[in-house]
Amino acid sequence: MNNPAELITLKEAARRLAICRTTVYRLAWSGKLRLYRIGTRSTRVRLADIETLLAQAPEIELRAPSGAHNAAAPADAA
Repeated sequence: MNNPAELITLKEAARRLAICRTTVYRLAWSGKLRLYRIGTRSTRVRLADIETLLAQAPEIELRAPSGAHNAAAPADAA
């Protein structure tokens, strides 16, 4: 089990949630996710908060990053 106080980058949070980094900021601005400032240039998210958000995923609209739907499309559809 992960350390509940473990902090991860916004990029890693976005990867775990299958959303873009901007959407991580939107979740924070809407009050659904808390960001932690580390020094003057770094922002992190608690891993436990990401896991809680994932557990609530049916209640929160999370969508894949733009372009993700193209990954499943065949390379040659013709």
